[in-house]
Amino acid sequence: EEQGPTQQPVPTMVPTKAPTPEKPKCEDDPKFRHVFKNGKTLKCGWFSRKKESYIRKKCKNKRVFNGCKKTCSNCRRRDSTCCSKQKTTGCDNEECEKAVCDLQKFCCNHQWDIYCAEKAIKKICVDLCS
Repeated sequence: EEQGPTQQPVPTMVPTKAPTPEKPKCEDDPKFRHVFKNGKTLKCGWFSRKKESYIRKKCKNKRVFNGCKKTCSNCRRRDSTCCSKQKTTGCDNEECEKAVCDLQKFCCNHQWDIYCAEKAIKKICVDLCS
């Protein structure tokens, strides 16, 4: 008895998940040193233990802002408008906006300023902003 050609099973691709790119870490540069006018040099960790108003003031210095990314909240992974100051009221994430505005009505009634963004970044919407 003659048999016809046998058919080989056609290989199928098993879907696999693409590797998830690792998020860049938001860290202060361990090599960074800020040199004060008196010649004293200090690391970012020193700044991070100061009051927020002092940190904001020092982070206006571009070297400090770039060297102390975590301390200065300078990590460019934030796509949400909740994580940066805006000229408008509120932000693009309803849940975060409500949480911040419940604490600070100004953010939704007048302007989403740097204080609103800092509340979001450091206390309320940490996952969204990191």
